[in-house]
Amino acid sequence: FVTELANDSDTLDGQHATEIIDAANSEARTEIDSVPFPITQSGSYFLSQNLTFSGTGIAISVDADDVTIDLNGFTLSGNDTSAGYGVQILNARSRVTVKNGGIKDFDYAVYASVNTSTDIELQKLRIHSCVGDGIRLYSTKSIISDCQCSDNGGNGVSISYYSKVINTISHGNTYSGISTSQD
Repeated sequence: FVTELANDSDTLDGQHATEIIDAANSEARTEIDSVPFPITQSGSYFLSQNLTFSGTGIAISVDADDVTIDLNGFTLSGNDTSAGYGVQILNARSRVTVKNGGIKDFDYAVYASVNTSTDIELQKLRIHSCVGDGIRLYSTKSIISDCQCSDNGGNGVSISYYSKVINTISHGNTYSGISTSQD
């Protein structure tokens, strides 16, 4: 009787707990193994090594909703000029997350310039040595949490439209540590 109860308690909607765990572990994730890397489909993306972008333009462009980019503790590096973006969110996109790593030596590390983008989330990022702002998010309802922005040529963080900056340190930047506006 106890074994039967334990088996019943390990199910959810008819699936056994191990089936649910296996499905979660086998989530389709796409490796970003070189840059430039355009993302045009929803999904989960990850780095498995440090990557350097030596060109001009955008290292990782996001032109899809419901995208997660996990840097996995690695660093995305630019060529220290004003000619490149680390991660740029194009057009009006929603529910884009960038997390867990470093981005340095770009014009902007993370950039979303379209005011109609919503729910952009940046978590646990180390942003430094960018020519312009480290982070520039002109989007609504976005969250920057647990990030460090330092030694950037512009603002550490530039954000607008009902967004939040939580537990984020910004220091040693040429202009403001954290700048808010409605532009």
